[in-house]
Amino acid sequence: MFAYAVTVFLEAFLLFQIQPLIGKYILPWFGGAPAVWSTCLLFFQIVLLGGYLYAHGVASRLSPRAARVLHVVLLLLSLLLLAALSAAWGSPILPGPGWKPADPGRPVERILTLLAVSVGLPYLLLSSTSPLLQAWAARTHPSARVYRLYALSNLGSLLALVSYPTLVERYLPLRTQAWIWAGAFTLFAGGSILCAWRSVSSPQPTVRPPVEASVGISVPSGRLPRFFWFALAFGGSMMLLATTNQMCQEVASIPFLWVLPLSLYLLSFVICFENDRLYARWLFGPMLAAALGWAGLVLSKGFEASIRAQVGAFSAVLFAACMVLHGELARSKPEPRRLTSFYLTVAAGGAAGGIFVALIAPRIFRLFLEFHIAIVLTALLAIVALARDRTSWLNQGYVWPALLVLIGLSVVLYRGRNPQIFSSGFSGLRTALSGAPGLLSAGAGLAGLILILWLRLWSARGRPWFAGACLLGGVVCLGGLLFFEVKSFLQTAISVSRNFYGVLTVEKLDGDDPEHERLDLRHGRIVHGFQYQSAEKRREPTSYYTQESGIGLALRDHPRRAAGPLKVGVVGLGTGTIASYGRRGDTFRFYDINPAVVALSMRKPPVFS
Repeated sequence: MFAYAVTVFLEAFLLFQIQPLIGKYILPWFGGAPAVWSTCLLFFQIVLLGGYLYAHGVASRLSPRAARVLHVVLLLLSLLLLAALSAAWGSPILPGPGWKPADPGRPVERILTLLAVSVGLPYLLLSSTSPLLQAWAARTHPSARVYRLYALSNLGSLLALVSYPTLVERYLPLRTQAWIWAGAFTLFAGGSILCAWRSVSSPQPTVRPPVEASVGISVPSGRLPRFFWFALAFGGSMMLLATTNQMCQEVASIPFLWVLPLSLYLLSFVICFENDRLYARWLFGPMLAAALGWAGLVLSKGFEASIRAQVGAFSAVLFAACMVLHGELARSKPEPRRLTSFYLTVAAGGAAGGIFVALIAPRIFRLFLEFHIAIVLTALLAIVALARDRTSWLNQGYVWPALLVLIGLSVVLYRGRNPQIFSSGFSGLRTALSGAPGLLSAGAGLAGLILILWLRLWSARGRPWFAGACLLGGVVCLGGLLFFEVKSFLQTAISVSRNFYGVLTVEKLDGDDPEHERLDLRHGRIVHGFQYQSAEKRREPTSYYTQESGIGLALRDHPRRAAGPLKVGVVGLGTGTIASYGRRGDTFRFYDINPAVVALSMRKPPVFS
């Protein structure tokens, strides 16, 4: 088993070193948009699904000898491909400058094509290694706990991600990283060939391998368990990409904010699949409820929430959600003979979640609503997991945990929509109860109190549907908070558009007097300029471009200003504030990679003029 373990660990390490490496390399080619990383993740999830499909087909449809020959041939072809790319590009995996896009059109298709050519085949073989070697190990070592190799694989992936921003990125140039990665891939190929040879040369077991038991529920065969695996994997993947988008959009598209969510995602796999007892519902269920409430509060604050609070809340809800979703996956995993089918279904769910966030959501939502949807979906999947397990506290009729969730989330709804209730006494209470959020949360809290009193008089236990109703009531409170957060944001927005480069919002802000009324242009939480609406201040340069700013001094007092007209090139249009420094005869040429900004500048009647 040592050769299998080393090869699986090296495979996982290489698998997740290449992601930030290639993502960082192509990021400047596409304007540094957060969607570059989301598109990269989508590609890697799709290829991961292809690798698992290949592993399932090889393990279930081919004889051991034929599987060995096919896998070895593909490994050798991948080494030849790396050598050919090295000769063509001067690097085994980093595309040459000829692949750099000449215009901002069709970025998703270009990124996917670029990644397929540069790392497609090596990544496919790396992706197939963990399930394929686990299947071979289950045949040659029937008494081994082969699912622990999956935990080892995720541990290798986690170490690769953590080491990249802290060590690799800091001390090694990108091209050096690429050559080291190619050398390590060659070692991996040698280890895979050794494992393939051993899988055929080892004696076959004469008895049926024992079932690797899971703690919790039994796993029947059929489509229903597969749909449950798919849904859990879909929810985890959707939460990963949605959280990454939310953090990068609100903060910055930097490698650390790519690596942090993915590291938490992988850490949950390591914990859940290393040992069945490490996932405890009594611990991670309340953690999820608290994290959902915290994330809802931070979202309700909007731009007022600090970056530290956003990163903390979003990271907490991602980890808690993945622990619950992947913990339930681990509890429902089948015996090793169905191992490749299980992994294939999980990979399909992960790819579907990535497709929804990266491809479908930008086309049907004007805002980053997929994070809100992922939060509610996670809560619903957690309830489904409890409902389908006959031994869970939900089916045993214990209502107290569900009541705590209901009351806690109703308080969160109060706090998020009516912060004055905790500081203004009875007058704040009257104000809080006057709106729909207050009535909704008050109703949920009152229903919880009535249930508590009724159960106290009747029995310490209720019926399962009481507990289920309380949990669903908590989800309604959480969904209500998110709904009112989006609604309040749209009330001040006069224009919202979304594309590959993010969400562009024009927001109307009323000052203390009409003179300070203004329009803001925001890309995520970043203000890209604003314009006062009063006739006296409409032409006044604002935000980063005031008369006393560096650009203001440079354009106003430039030595060539006295000699005649200026020719100025500006990277980034924004609200076009710099044009206010133009004089008769000057030429100001603006360059912007985002088509939505250009379209906004050409609207009739103009928004900023």
